[in-house]
Amino acid sequence: MPRNLLELLLGYAGTLKRIPETNDAPLLVGLEGLKIIYATEILRHTYKKMTVVQFNEISRMIREVFLPVMENFTIVSLIQMGIGDLL
Repeated sequence: MPRNLLELLLGYAGTLKRIPETNDAPLLVGLEGLKIIYATEILRHTYKKMTVVQFNEISRMIREVFLPVMENFTIVSLIQMGIGDLL
């Protein structure tokens, strides 16, 4: 079972290049991104066959694909609320 989960996460990490810019993108990242982060952390600490290279590949996807959506969402949301000038 852990091996299947690791293969699934590595499959996403190897193919997912971006999340389309839609109104639902931050929701997708907030819900699904957290699941991926939690699953990766659980594997990291419980599945001894997970290598550092595999962990780094999944982490790269989180940093380069998921995180920018949330960073952009935060900035755009603050500007839309009129708080952007305070940054």
